[in-house]
Amino acid sequence: MRNQKSQPLDRMVGTKEMLLITGLPLSSVYDGMHAGWFPKNVKISPKRVAWKESELRHYIESRQAFQPRAPA
Repeated sequence: MRNQKSQPLDRMVGTKEMLLITGLPLSSVYDGMHAGWFPKNVKISPKRVAWKESELRHYIESRQAFQPRAPA
């Protein structure tokens, strides 16, 4: 249970799910993290990393804004 002042925790997404969500190859994800256009991951254990779901959603929404619209 959380108190009134605390924010709910952001869901963490593992590598496999992140790749399914974004449709990007892993090499592009790491290139994007290095270049600053893709959200950085968080180390959650010595051998595992994850991404904040809210940051992935924001990334996808920002990319959709740049998609050209199909002619009517």
